Amino acid sequence: MVQVSRKAELEQRIKALEEEKQTLLKDLAELKEKLETLKLERKAEELQKDVEALKVEMQTIKGEISKYESSVTASGPVEQIPSSSSPQGIH
Repeated sequence: MVQVSRKAELEQRIKALEEEKQTLLKDLAELKEKLETLKLERKAEELQKDVEALKVEMQTIKGEISKYESSVTASGPVEQIPSSSSPQGIH
């Protein structure tokens, strides 16, 4: 009788452990998925900040270019110095 009781006890224990294992595997998969999603969200936020900073820098540089272009236009064309293959006065 003790043998039958022990067998039944072990079978119940095995069944409970298998169920717990399946639950833990499911929970683990969900946690891994959540972690991966959080990592992707953080990366997206960082890249968004980088893109915004680059856009600001681009606008700043375009504004500076615009100022230089308008000051060149207002003062007239810049006189071009003719280029030659050899400097003048040196032979």
